[in-house]
Amino acid sequence: MKKKLCLVLTILCFYAACAHAQQNQVLSVAGATCTTTGTTCLINTVDPSAGGVTFTVTANASGNTLVFEASGDGGKTWVAFNATPSNSSTPASSTTSTGTWQSNVAAYTNVRIRMLTLVSGTSTVSILFSIASARAGGGGGGGGGTTGAPTLVTANLIGDYRFTEGSGTTDVDVSGKSGPVTLVNTPTWVTGGGVSCVSGSSQYISVPTSITTAAVSVELYVSVQYSNIGALQQRALIINNGGGATSNTSGILVDTSNAFLGPVNTGAPDIGAFKNGGFGEAYENSWNGTGLITWVKGSSADAIYLNGQQSSQLIQNSGTLGVDTGNNFQICGAAAGSGFASSTYLTMTVYWVRFFSAALTAPQVTTDYAGMSAIEAGNGFPVSVGGTDQVSYAIDVGDSLTASPGGSVAYPTLLTLNNSLVTGVRGVSGQQTSTLISNFPVIIPAFYRSSAQLSLFNYWEGTNDSGTLTAAQTAGNQRKFCTLVHQLGAKCALMTMIARGSSAFTFAENVNPLTRQFVANGYADMVIDIAADTNFAPGNAATGVCYLGDQTHYTTACSYNNVSVLVQAAMNSLYGNWSFGAANTYSSAGAAAIATTAGTESTNTMTFTSAGWTAATFVVGTRMVCAGITPAGYNGVWQILTNGGTIVTAYNGTTGLGPITVQGTCQGEQLQQADNYAILNSGGNFLLSSCLDWVGRNVNLWNINGSSGTLVVFNSEIFVGSTTVTTNAVAILSSVLTSNTAGGCKWVRLQ
Repeated sequence: MKKKLCLVLTILCFYAACAHAQQNQVLSVAGATCTTTGTTCLINTVDPSAGGVTFTVTANASGNTLVFEASGDGGKTWVAFNATPSNSSTPASSTTSTGTWQSNVAAYTNVRIRMLTLVSGTSTVSILFSIASARAGGGGGGGGGTTGAPTLVTANLIGDYRFTEGSGTTDVDVSGKSGPVTLVNTPTWVTGGGVSCVSGSSQYISVPTSITTAAVSVELYVSVQYSNIGALQQRALIINNGGGATSNTSGILVDTSNAFLGPVNTGAPDIGAFKNGGFGEAYENSWNGTGLITWVKGSSADAIYLNGQQSSQLIQNSGTLGVDTGNNFQICGAAAGSGFASSTYLTMTVYWVRFFSAALTAPQVTTDYAGMSAIEAGNGFPVSVGGTDQVSYAIDVGDSLTASPGGSVAYPTLLTLNNSLVTGVRGVSGQQTSTLISNFPVIIPAFYRSSAQLSLFNYWEGTNDSGTLTAAQTAGNQRKFCTLVHQLGAKCALMTMIARGSSAFTFAENVNPLTRQFVANGYADMVIDIAADTNFAPGNAATGVCYLGDQTHYTTACSYNNVSVLVQAAMNSLYGNWSFGAANTYSSAGAAAIATTAGTESTNTMTFTSAGWTAATFVVGTRMVCAGITPAGYNGVWQILTNGGTIVTAYNGTTGLGPITVQGTCQGEQLQQADNYAILNSGGNFLLSSCLDWVGRNVNLWNINGSSGTLVVFNSEIFVGSTTVTTNAVAILSSVLTSNTAGGCKWVRLQ
């Protein structure tokens, strides 16, 4: 009978969520640790069968600050522990009042209540465990479904701010090492733990001076949205220390204006560190959403980690790095004395900030990212970077030929993007293909990886591999790059290497044939054959009209009239018509060469006047060839920049030509770059575009007119086969490279 009664009582106890409690404890001494257990802390070991815990504060008349903490390793490491008060749905990890708070403890080994600050008197507390989990919304500190309690770094910690106060103008340091931070101009408290600043209100969070003068590492779990910064925002500061002027300032910034941090940005801002007026590039187009930014200052360079991942480039800034002096750190805006205007205040949400007096190691950064992200996920603020403002990109990747060609205008800035594409540039001077591959997750950051399948990566790199890698290794890295791009769901276009130096660039001659095979092998979606242009062919010396004196980089004129035209043509072709069902129909015969009637040059812009430049033949972004004009500087092959009907313009690297004194003619291209398939219905001449635009690809032309048509080449290029396309015939033309070393191309009719 006794056994049956015990069994019944046990079952009843289980289903009633049996609880056991520790006696009330009076806390009377504040402390950062619990070395004075019994006066500073109430500590209890979590019962293995317990699912929930209730913290109770029955007396706290003087408003002493009490913090709730938990450990997952038997009490060696303690973290702030969110619990939900009985009169609210907002979790908190500290209190200055009385009441009860509940949370789940399944992932922990110990919990405690610690007196952080003592105003006066004492506080009476107790801890109660229950077999059942705490009520919904308890916000157990682990969160995120982790199998064990999150671990956080505590060594050298000098400030830990969780923003769980929920009201007022200060937030307590739960580490007990420093004083509170101050909320200025009324930032908004966020339910669940956080503070939101609005730039237009000059709201910010001021950090104690004791931290400013000692902090070497800073962790910020924040939300920054690109749409809240603006496309032309400069120096939007996340955290900044003012020392009297910009030359005495350090911190982390986001930038969307290209003022300090690398190439054009669209869709997400750059994030980088700055010191004493020097700005360093860390991550481009890399942050749009919620996550952890870690800033580690060094003796000669700073490091930035985004969600635990370090940039491949340390932040090389001017001045002496390390500990700062001067005015306080501020979060969300420009600190007093920083020299930055109020326009640098930033709309953002701050969930958690931690400061350390020593440099965090990479493993420590990883540990804290795992722990902080798990805890914040439990609070309802999971990592979510790049969750909005997603676009499709045309991203030009490479070395200085892509980003900064010796001071010339870089070709990506001259491209016209269609198909809802938005530009981005990832060029790094001197970069080798092996560096790009090993740092692909950083150079092509997470923000790009959510791009739609329309996204395209143009890859032009390899010239810096010479002397270090073999041609096969460089080509292999090109293939690896495209494989990584395809894994993102994007398209990959490879660009051939050009001449370099005062003699034939044998390395490029060996790489390019391998590169040209990658479309047929399925590794690349397109090869943009820059080396087919005789001005850039690797068998020639890099001393011609298209090169700067460094014999490496192209001129601005050839960026306009050569490189950008070839890239544009390939991009238009890749996103163009790939069947007769989608083909454009040409119903008018191609116009003959048109006579100029006047012409002038203003700086580098040439203006050609005629009775009328045919819109279908002189299309902006395509070529025209001009001849018979005096001064002779007007003659040549030019990209058409504008067409105003009677006036077209083009860029010339030579200035001071004066007006045209002897008129000549100009001929355009009728076949457009997107028309891999085209239908002819004119019965007259059809003007082909330059074979340079099509090297390695075919053009398919179907004549549906009752009369035969005639194909006319551009600029006297070679055509092999019959130029006549009879009624209802399909002509298949292939653009064939003439020479791997000397470049050049010709049209070959296959059918």
